[in-house]
Amino acid sequence: NYQGSYHADTTSQSGFVTKFNTSGVLIYSTFLHWEITALAVDSSGQAYTAKGASDSFLGPSSGYDDGVAVDKLSADGSQILYSYVYGQTPSNAPPSCTNVYGDSFPYGIQTDSQGHVWIAGTTVNPCLITTSGVYQSTMKGSGAGFIAELDTAKSGDSSIVHSTYLGGSQNDWISGLALDSSGNAYVTGIAGSSDFPKTASFGSDSAHVAFITKLNSSLSSLTFSVWLEGVHYEDTNPSIALDPSTNVYVGGQTNSTGFPITTNAFQKTLTSDGCSYGDSTVCADGFVTALASNGKSLIYSTL
Repeated sequence: NYQGSYHADTTSQSGFVTKFNTSGVLIYSTFLHWEITALAVDSSGQAYTAKGASDSFLGPSSGYDDGVAVDKLSADGSQILYSYVYGQTPSNAPPSCTNVYGDSFPYGIQTDSQGHVWIAGTTVNPCLITTSGVYQSTMKGSGAGFIAELDTAKSGDSSIVHSTYLGGSQNDWISGLALDSSGNAYVTGIAGSSDFPKTASFGSDSAHVAFITKLNSSLSSLTFSVWLEGVHYEDTNPSIALDPSTNVYVGGQTNSTGFPITTNAFQKTLTSDGCSYGDSTVCADGFVTALASNGKSLIYSTL
């Protein structure tokens, strides 16, 4: 095991990575940092993890972004093959970068055919490293999503292949990431900005919007960005997956009658199991939405 005892932090918990074979026999189990929030595995059985890096770097003072810790474990769990903290505020950063009062957090991680690892999440840091020619090189609002491709054969900031923000003039976040075989990136999350990119929209409640956005493999252009209107804004962190035809599937929560429901839906009306919040607002139901690979039509959308 890489780390046989708890990480030397100030909390009473530890993250872990555990691997079983196909017969359910334990191959390894190791502690790592104080939590793991995203995990992926490549074709060689090497595990990639990501988490907010608050136990790795506390910063010179409050207002510094601790960054996102990304680690690569060997297939037997005995070695760290790559370790990098993306988005960490350096101690010599200008004042505009040190009044963040919030960190960057990863919610998606994937590997590609080149052996690179991709991370995506949310940030309030206006000083993330972005690369030349990407879709959005600056943060426009008070918070945004980020997507980064990292080459684990390199180290430090030199391992950043591509890195971009994604957001509008207010507060937006990414909660899920998928890649297709060509290296195109698909992300989902919540759009709190009225000017978040939109190529198409479905539903009739524009006050509460989830997005499905596809960017090319170099993160330089946006292929489509679809709004799903009527999500349950407060509690929803949508998840995302692709099928072999690159149709896109998103799951989350809604309590809005404005959420798009197709005629072939399994469940067309909100039930909420008779639940309501203290203000009589109906509790949320789950949803699953399938978007066609061209981003122009819904295959289905059901509660």
